[in-house]
Formats: sequence, C-alpha cells, structure tokens
Amino acid sequence: MFPKVGLLKTYAALILPYAVLALGTFLIRESFASVSDNILDAARIGGAGVLQVIFRVIVSIAKPTIITFLFTQRHLIRAFTFTSPK
Repeated sequence: MFPKVGLLKTYAALILPYAVLALGTFLIRESFASVSDNILDAARIGGAGVLQVIFRVIVSIAKPTIITFLFTQRHLIRAFTFTSPK
C-alpha cells in the first residue's frame, strides 16, 4: 500500500504507525473504563480479591481490545520495511 501512495522511504511512513499507537492506548483506556462498577462490586461481593478482579473480570472484558492493541505494536518492523533500500 505504501508504494502505491508514494510513502515508501519517507518520514510519513515512520510517523503513521505511531499515530496508530496513540489511538490504541486510548482504546485500551476506554475499554477498561467501560467496565461497570456493578460488575466490579459483584465480583468483590463474590469474594474476589483485587488481582482476581483485575485478571478475571476486567481483562476478560477488555481482551478483544488488548489483542487488537498487541497486533498494532509491530510498528517497528513496519518502519524498517517501509524504509528498506529495496
């Protein structure tokens, strides 16, 4: 895609992946913030400790967002690919 739009071996090719990184950070923050207090209270009433609430409830709900964020972290390899001499 980058060669077709003329971004190969340019600074824009290096900047665009970092823009995606900032968006991914925002999405993870919003995903964690969207967990309802009622769900957290129910887990606490059920006897879950702090770590159990984090890993069994919050991470379970935010798992799709976390996986998406991790797949966008390959920006360094992309940057080297876009600025390669070939």
